[in-house]
Amino acid sequence: MFGELYALWGLAVAAGSQPAAGPGGWLSMTAVVLTFGLLLFVVLLFPDGRLPSRRWRPVLWVLIVVLVAGVAEPLHEDTLGGATGALGAAGVAGYPNPLGVLSGHGLPWLVFVVIAAIGWAAAALVVVSVFVRRRGARACPVDLRGRVV
Repeated sequence: MFGELYALWGLAVAAGSQPAAGPGGWLSMTAVVLTFGLLLFVVLLFPDGRLPSRRWRPVLWVLIVVLVAGVAEPLHEDTLGGATGALGAAGVAGYPNPLGVLSGHGLPWLVFVVIAAIGWAAAALVVVSVFVRRRGARACPVDLRGRVV
């Protein structure tokens, strides 16, 4: 959020007052994607750092592809608007994307939309994995002093 507010200040409030305001906004969008993407990995591998079973490997690979695409997603836009919407609320529709090399319409846009839909499905499966682990868990007997017997 700091990066987005930095971009908001440098592009809308006091235009030109902050160096690299556009890349700061892009970095904030990328940080949001990385934060939530890596959080999904933590939940999928919870609590022992392993997948619940070998059948969950495709979900792991889908998460990797979605995370890479999510980081590359800002490459296809001509303008950026921010992750929290603060730029839109300030009346700034967007600002030039410093890394926008792909078209914001057509095939690249469609590919990113499909990957986003697959990402939401993978996120739902990650939540399901927690319940699968819980269902297969055994009770751990503990004595009155809290020691495992």
